[in-house]
Amino acid sequence: MDKPISVLLNDARNILVDAVNQCNLHPALLEPIFREIYNEVKYHAEIISRKEQQEYEHALTEATNSEPTDR
Repeated sequence: MDKPISVLLNDARNILVDAVNQCNLHPALLEPIFREIYNEVKYHAEIISRKEQQEYEHALTEATNSEPTDR
């Protein structure tokens, strides 16, 4: 059985919190690191979202084109 998304999100959060706690850096040093990571995640999320939208639209077009026409 696959984990529910809420469990996956909670697991990911716990992993990140543990990593932050283990690095023992001052929050002033963590902030630019988090900003950089956030920007990378945001960039890739936007790319994936656009790709998924294009794939979905392509699939809809293919499905519409493959439907039999009434004569």
